[in-house]
Amino acid sequence: MRASAVIISPSADGNVTKDFDSGAFSVDTTGPNVSAAFYSTEELRGILEFPIDSIPVGSLINSATLSLYEDLIVNGTGMDDVTATFQMCGYVGDGAVTAGDWNSDGLSLQNFTGGSFGTMTFDVTPFVQELVSGGDSYSGFLIKGFTPYFLVGFDSTEGVSIYPHPVLDVEFTPVPEPSVLTLVLVGGSIIAFTRHSLRAHLS
Repeated sequence: MRASAVIISPSADGNVTKDFDSGAFSVDTTGPNVSAAFYSTEELRGILEFPIDSIPVGSLINSATLSLYEDLIVNGTGMDDVTATFQMCGYVGDGAVTAGDWNSDGLSLQNFTGGSFGTMTFDVTPFVQELVSGGDSYSGFLIKGFTPYFLVGFDSTEGVSIYPHPVLDVEFTPVPEPSVLTLVLVGGSIIAFTRHSLRAHLS
């Protein structure tokens, strides 16, 4: 079957912050940025969830690319030449940003450095393949920071319209349904038998 492509926007995105003193979580899904930062008293993690149920279960994922536009940098380290490290994690989503998503950092997809404005892309092909093969409906991504007092923010779906919003670009090849595959095999057998009979008759 021919390959198809979909460009998917988030069903939800935002930030979940944990206060280290109280242990309480706060959720923000209306701000202009999906951000990540690590401080002495709290940690901010960015969350994005994309619906992938438009991709048939079992499809072959040829490529899956997550694109984010970095438009906010706050360097509170006091050093100009600091290299700030962040991590992109993946998890099975549910279509919403909740306080529980803060802990969805068990699967690391890629470490990256922040501090440059512009579009960043992440190859998440194996991860999306696993989700589609398992019949999951949402692909969740979490961004967290490792460098204290350094914040990066990516344009959210509620962000400034002049910047590109988050997208998940997926190219996939659907796997034929068993009934379709059976029909193709039966049809091929009939054609082969007909050709064989015709040759026998002509000879």
